[in-house]
Amino acid sequence: SKAALGIIDGAEERLKDILKAEQLERAQQRGLSGDDAGDEPYYIILSIKEGMGVDELRQEVMRMLGEVRVVLDAMAAVDERIARPV
Repeated sequence: SKAALGIIDGAEERLKDILKAEQLERAQQRGLSGDDAGDEPYYIILSIKEGMGVDELRQEVMRMLGEVRVVLDAMAAVDERIARPV
């Protein structure tokens, strides 16, 4: 039930509103209109008790770590002081 998972009524809808507002703000900072802001905000629903969403979280963390590695490798190509030992 919602109470067992600790979800307050209306919290998920509020989260979607906050994420959408942040997405629109980022789009405006890049000079895009609200229509060009993109898809629905992305978030992962987790239930550790039920094991739901854990694999999706693991995949998303690995994807983000891969992006960080690409950035670090690019930085290392520019500045040898931060190069990763091979």
